[in-house]
Amino acid sequence: MTLTSWAAFAPGIKDEVMVMGDIVLFEDEVNPVMSVAADNGLQLTGLHNHFFFDDPKVYFMHIGGKGSVDKLAQGLRAILEKVKEIRAPTAQPTKTYP
Repeated sequence: MTLTSWAAFAPGIKDEVMVMGDIVLFEDEVNPVMSVAADNGLQLTGLHNHFFFDDPKVYFMHIGGKGSVDKLAQGLRAILEKVKEIRAPTAQPTKTYP
């Protein structure tokens, strides 16, 4: 049902590499993950959903970046670690802001 996160690296023109990807997030993960992505040099290139009346709400955050493989990979790892941190206390997404 298209609930797959992915990222792909390709040789860059001026930079070492570029990365593009699509990160699947629950509604309560969007803001913290967006912050982590920006803090790690990744750009948010889109945020949308695919479904009507979904519960819990699922969003697709498109990311991109240019730079060294290590820096971009560390940014992607930070995103996945943030999602893991958010889901650790409970697998159920929250329905309100804290």
